[in-house]
Amino acid sequence: MISKNDTLISIALLDNVYGKTLPITFLVCFDKSGGILKSEIIKYREPYGGAVKEESWLSQFTGKISKSNFSVGSEVQGISGATISTNSVSKGINKLSLLVSHILEKHGH
Repeated sequence: MISKNDTLISIALLDNVYGKTLPITFLVCFDKSGGILKSEIIKYREPYGGAVKEESWLSQFTGKISKSNFSVGSEVQGISGATISTNSVSKGINKLSLLVSHILEKHGH
């Protein structure tokens, strides 16, 4: 939780998902109502599929909330040659949005 003068400003969560064989480390920053402010790939270890690191792909998650559709091919654009990575990262961001929603509920936000 990121706060200033005991007031919640945002929440940032770091996690890993698996690409084809190696972990992909990513960070998602949420506003105090659970909306995604920014998502970032911290470490991409696979030799292929690295287009998930691009801001142009990651920006489509901005504004999504836990009830949003995170399905690749529906609300999330796929990337040719990065099917496993796009699905893994999308599911990971979705998981963190559900987790942050639970955290905010538990803390009365």
